[in-house]
Amino acid sequence: MKATYYIFDIKESPKSLVIYKNTLNRKIENKFFQGSFIEEPLQTELYVEGRNPPDLLTSGGLLVASKRLKMLFDQLIINGVQFIPAKVIHKSGIEVPGYHIINVLNIYSAWDKENTVWVNEDQKDAGQYPEFNVWRVALKKEVIGNLHIFRLEKPQFPIYISKYLKEEIEKHKFDVGVGFYPVYAY
Repeated sequence: MKATYYIFDIKESPKSLVIYKNTLNRKIENKFFQGSFIEEPLQTELYVEGRNPPDLLTSGGLLVASKRLKMLFDQLIINGVQFIPAKVIHKSGIEVPGYHIINVLNIYSAWDKENTVWVNEDQKDAGQYPEFNVWRVALKKEVIGNLHIFRLEKPQFPIYISKYLKEEIEKHKFDVGVGFYPVYAY
């Protein structure tokens, strides 16, 4: 029996995108994709437009949560994440308080290549980057178990969330500014 997980689909709604001023050094920035706990304070500035920024901002593969969304994660006791304060500034120059970068600490080798749908089936193992030939990734259910949020070792960029977490976000009517794209675990 397959389980359903979701990735945040930023292609569906560009309203969550921010103008990103990268003041992180590359070594620290890479830690966000390796599941490393980040101890040092960050000097990252994210610039937003529009009247009311959504509860979830996206920038360069990073997710940035509002205070409200962070409180939901805390309330639901979602493990495997670190919230790092981020400076979000409206284009008018006014700081929008309460945002945090979501650092996902759960990194797993759970890519199910057998059940993945490939763009070109005959080239699924060709080349150094087979993830660029993926139409729809599949996950190994036995590896991810009951996790509510995680990344894969490869491909690193999407953040996966459980059906439970997706439904809680929708139930509380958060403006996440992105769509949810289903991914199946076998």
